Amino acid sequence: MKLYLISVGDSRQFRFKAEDGHAIQVKLENELNDYLKKRFPEGNYAYFTSPRLVEIPVEEEEKYTSYPEYNDEAVAEIEKVLSTEIEAMEADRQLNNNAPNADAPLD
Repeated sequence: MKLYLISVGDSRQFRFKAEDGHAIQVKLENELNDYLKKRFPEGNYAYFTSPRLVEIPVEEEEKYTSYPEYNDEAVAEIEKVLSTEIEAMEADRQLNNNAPNADAPLD
């Protein structure tokens, strides 16, 4: 079994052991896409749902024992962090659209 770290957006990194971490990476990406489609049906947030996966060399595994385990609670935490990121991004976009002269032509 290999040790992997997985994270999405600004979420913490979570650790898990598996023969092939890519299967878990794809599963998480699909779960997050489904979640965000339901939570934010008007947007496309594929950037936010692309998990980063890092394989940890055996000799370095000891360094990562304090990292939280990747499990259902981790997925819920990741969903919460992504929702917050998207809400902040959308709020900024709305503020920029409502700025004075937002519709003025650019020279």
